[in-house]
Amino acid sequence: MEQAAPVSKPKTSGMAIWSLILSFIPIVCLAGLILGIISAVKIGKRKEELKGRGLAIGGIVIGALSTLSSCFILPIIAAIAIPNFISYQSKAGNAVIRTTARSVEIAVEMYKAEHNGERPMSVRDVEGFLPEETRKLKNPFYKGQVYSLSGGGLVDGEPIHPGQIGYIAPKSPYEPYEIVAKLKTEDFRLTEENVPPPPEEAQGE
Repeated sequence: MEQAAPVSKPKTSGMAIWSLILSFIPIVCLAGLILGIISAVKIGKRKEELKGRGLAIGGIVIGALSTLSSCFILPIIAAIAIPNFISYQSKAGNAVIRTTARSVEIAVEMYKAEHNGERPMSVRDVEGFLPEETRKLKNPFYKGQVYSLSGGGLVDGEPIHPGQIGYIAPKSPYEPYEIVAKLKTEDFRLTEENVPPPPEEAQGE
């Protein structure tokens, strides 16, 4: 009497397993959805050889939900994050400009100390008093531009472009000098303090 051949047990579909795993990962959840559909079809056709239909269905459902949520959530996150990033970047750039403007103010005061209180008439008069890092500091608003006298970062008079810092020399010994930093949306001004008062004769006139 012949013995019946042993019936082999169906194997769990590896594609179904990967479908469920990938469906939980936002970046590749769509791949999990696709693998789930393919594995479900294969298991349906080869029921005697493959099992794991529940895993495949789980991959399809979770992958579909993850894909749909990604389509809605990611744009919302981007809409919130991108403006905040730009805002923080602009604030950081403004902080650099203000710090550089104060370095120019310190250089002007050092010039005054060495010239018996006389104010410089040009930014070139204070070039030697500026720190090396200030003279070579990159403009945070525009790539490639540098804070240097030759690069146009420091100018005489009102600055025109964001990132420029202008030195406005006094028109008389009794008027203050001004240092104006051009920011993205506004100007940052530093005005000389302790300006010598005009003579009493001039006040009377």
